[in-house]
Amino acid sequence: MGDAIEDVQTTPDGRIWVSYFDEGVFGGGLGRHGLVCFDGNAHPIFKYSEFAEQNQLPFVDDCYAMNVVSEDEVWLSYYTDFPLVSIKNFQLERVWKEFDCIDRAFALNGDTVIFQKCYTRREGKSQLLRRTLSGSAQSEVVDVLDETGAPIHGLFTVAARGPNLYLLTGTALYKMQMNL
Repeated sequence: MGDAIEDVQTTPDGRIWVSYFDEGVFGGGLGRHGLVCFDGNAHPIFKYSEFAEQNQLPFVDDCYAMNVVSEDEVWLSYYTDFPLVSIKNFQLERVWKEFDCIDRAFALNGDTVIFQKCYTRREGKSQLLRRTLSGSAQSEVVDVLDETGAPIHGLFTVAARGPNLYLLTGTALYKMQMNL
């Protein structure tokens, strides 16, 4: 499936979505497409570079985050000025140009996106943001609480699938419930 794989997510019908970071994109091979969907026999059935050209979207330099929401819907955020792209049935559903830099993962619930902004971990803190896609382009900080209602401080890593966001601290794994 190529070199420099960033993320792999599968669907119940056997599709395999693979995103690539910059070494794969600029290294040639399948990674040059930035995002590829394979069928259950590992044959490419969708290449983002071709899709981007057809839809006049920026090409992927480095796919920062992907969320395979369902068998027919995938979202991605990537570097070439950080669009947020929604693909449904291999067709462009919607794009938000210059959305924001999403670090590793994002969760979707209705028209709300929860994400960790890039490079905040380098500042020694982890912080989640919420943004409504149909509203303003402003993001708001999300209070991250543990099961007792106490704030989760320090650094954490995120992972997501559909509406589910997971936070991994040095001592625990949390599933975040989105209260909209």
